[in-house]
Amino acid sequence: MKSRLALCAFTLALWGSWSSVQAQVKMVFHAVDGTRFETSLDQVRTLKMKPQGFDVTGKENQTLVSYDFKDLKKISFDNLETSISQVVEETQKLKVSVAHQTLKVLNWPAGTPATASIYAATGQCVYRNAQWTGEDISLAGMPLGVYILKVNQQTYKFVQR
Repeated sequence: MKSRLALCAFTLALWGSWSSVQAQVKMVFHAVDGTRFETSLDQVRTLKMKPQGFDVTGKENQTLVSYDFKDLKKISFDNLETSISQVVEETQKLKVSVAHQTLKVLNWPAGTPATASIYAATGQCVYRNAQWTGEDISLAGMPLGVYILKVNQQTYKFVQR
């Protein structure tokens, strides 16, 4: 659900630049079942969000298309020139736990390198490993307190007790 909301946020961000977009730019909705719906951006008036999906409304206030999030694979733009090369869905949900002065990070793909950093509540970096691959991190020598683990662009709070 989070990734679908991110996709919609991306779509809404592009909506703000429509005044400078030429008529040949098409918004294309790719459904999970393989079907697709496309419309010229200058024909779209609003994107109305609903709890489980959204409606695309045309200039004459008619519904052009409605989708449930579960039925939509992606939204793309044909002939749109931007510096954005790709929108990637983040599916990785890490879990952190602390036991016996050891920080365990679960669900990290084995052997995949990342930058892992730990920050104290003061903002001071107390641990950094630019080639971390998911191994446990020793917290020995760190004072008790609240810390933030940052793995690439994901952050997690944990408590050293």
